[in-house]
Amino acid sequence: MSRFARLRAFVLLGALLMFGLEPLVGRLLLPSSGGGFHVWAACLLFFQSALFLGYLYTHLLSKIVGRGHIVFVLLPLAFLPIGRFLRQLDPDPSSPTGSIVAALTISIAVPFVLLSTSGVIAQRWLAESDLPERANPYQLFAASNGGSFVGLLAYPLLIEPLLGLQAQRIVWSVALAGSLKRRSNWAS
Repeated sequence: MSRFARLRAFVLLGALLMFGLEPLVGRLLLPSSGGGFHVWAACLLFFQSALFLGYLYTHLLSKIVGRGHIVFVLLPLAFLPIGRFLRQLDPDPSSPTGSIVAALTISIAVPFVLLSTSGVIAQRWLAESDLPERANPYQLFAASNGGSFVGLLAYPLLIEPLLGLQAQRIVWSVALAGSLKRRSNWAS
């Protein structure tokens, strides 16, 4: 597989994982928090903020850190057992939204923020490479959009009906490890 094809696969997998994580986390929150508006609003607040932090990190620090960014990418391995904390969540009745955002921050912020950097980091790596495709990065945008679309559709149509929550967590964690391997292969 060519370097550009690996980079495209890395971007697609990063977007697929990021957009697959959102409904999985919502599903993990349901037993403890229910499906009220405050739960979905808290999730929306968290995911949009985490996405912004990922983009901000990429913009401000990736120039300074450079390829050393790979060290930060390996950090999510410590967070692979996602959902354990979310299932044990006992929302504070005085601040249910705050307790949900805190639980999300503790349990999945690092992997989600780092996954949100995939597309932008890949574009930077492509621009700094000697590949002929560096003049036309739009294939990376298409791969990211395709991964997002598949991630959002796959959960309700395939993943949720076919896999239990424990299996979903394991599959997501293995896919994240594969994404990190692709990222480290590209960076080296």
